[in-house]
Formats: sequence, structure tokens, C-alpha cells
Amino acid sequence: MEFVLLIIAGAVVYYLYISLQEYLKNPLKQKEQEQKISNFDDPYEAMQPESLQERYLGTELGAMQAVILSIPNCKKEYLTTIAQCMGEWYRVHYTAFDYRPQEKELLEHGGEADYSKLLNATYAEYKKRLNFIGLMLVVMYLDGKLDGEEREFLLDVAAHLSLENTDFNALYDEFEAGFKEVYQEDTQVEEDKTKQETSTEESKDMTKDLNEIFKEGLIDIFDYKNQNKSFLDSALKLYKSLRDF
Repeated sequence: MEFVLLIIAGAVVYYLYISLQEYLKNPLKQKEQEQKISNFDDPYEAMQPESLQERYLGTELGAMQAVILSIPNCKKEYLTTIAQCMGEWYRVHYTAFDYRPQEKELLEHGGEADYSKLLNATYAEYKKRLNFIGLMLVVMYLDGKLDGEEREFLLDVAAHLSLENTDFNALYDEFEAGFKEVYQEDTQVEEDKTKQETSTEESKDMTKDLNEIFKEGLIDIFDYKNQNKSFLDSALKLYKSLRDF
């Protein structure tokens, strides 16, 4: 038994001796291995705190405004005024951190429409996401028609929000049928209607008037608890108000 223990002890000593010789011959190799281990990214160090602007774009209002401002082929002043009305409505009806400086930055310079942020902000609120598509249709039909690029944008948003085809199609078909006749009747009137360029002061007044028009036409749309509202009725009302503006 003692003989066996001596053999094991000798083997251990021999292994340690060989390892020491190997290290003395290649001291840099050990340092390189240690350096590789220390170079692994620390996930906690990599995490940077979000800016207030990023946090705002992750809120329900910020995410919705970013999408609205990204709608193609719609007048910028319309989109900006609508997004501003949304902010005013939310501040009245919801108690939340005031991101007004970040909202101003978004309204002035726009922002990337991040559908994943909008989906996260409306998690487990399917009706709210569906109503947002209704709002988008209202905005897109401000000129009385829906063009191909707007339609593709709408489909893309609806797909990312995981809406049921039957629900989406019901809204889409309702608008298409509701505006078809109205737009055909008004096309000639719109083609004949011209406006003179306004001064800076007049432009401010026009923006104020637009704000009042959108406030009156959109305020009920944001009330997700109101099940009796009609997106189409609101859209037609806004379309006629802007047509006569």
C-alpha cells in the first residue's frame, strides 16, 4: 500500500515539475490565455442607460407619434398637428412622466417608427392596437384617398402589431367603401380650389386653425373605452373640414 502511495506522489511531483518547466519556457502563452478571459464582454458594463428621448419613444404615446409622423405622402403639417393633438389628449387623460421636451424634439425632427416598441407599449391591449390602425386610416384618408405606398405602410404596421386579418379587413373595407363615392364627388371641387401663399404670420394662424380642426375631429378616437365611436365618421368629418379649410 505504501509503495502505491509513493508511486502516486512521484507522479504528482513529476507533473508539477513538467508544468513548471513549460511555464518557464513560455511565460507569454499563459498571459495570453489570461488576457483572452479578461477580454470577454461584461454584459453589465455594456448596458448603457437609455436617454430620455429613447425612453419617450418606448412609451405608448411616443411610439404612436413616431409611426404617425412616418406616414408617407401626407402633408407634414397635418401629421405634426395630429401628433401634437395626441400629446395634448394623453396629458389630460393619463398621469405619466412629462416628456414634453422629448415630444417637441420628435415633432420637429421626426423619429424612426419602431413597431416593436409600439407592440411592447400596447402589450395585452389588442383593442388599442386595432384602434390605432383605425386612427392611421383616418390620417391617410385626409386627402380622400389611399395610395399604394400608404397602403403598404399600413399593412406593414398591422402585421407587426399582430392584428387578425378579419379585424383589419373590416376597417379597411369600411373606409374604402365610405370614401369612394365622397371622393369622386369632391375631386373636381378640389382640383378647382386654389390658395395664395401666406405670410409667416398667416401660417401661424393656419396652424392654429388646423389644431382646432384636428382636436375636434380626433379627440374621441383616443378614448379607447368608447366603443360607440366611428373611425369612418371622424375621417369623413375631418376630410370635409380640411376640404373647406
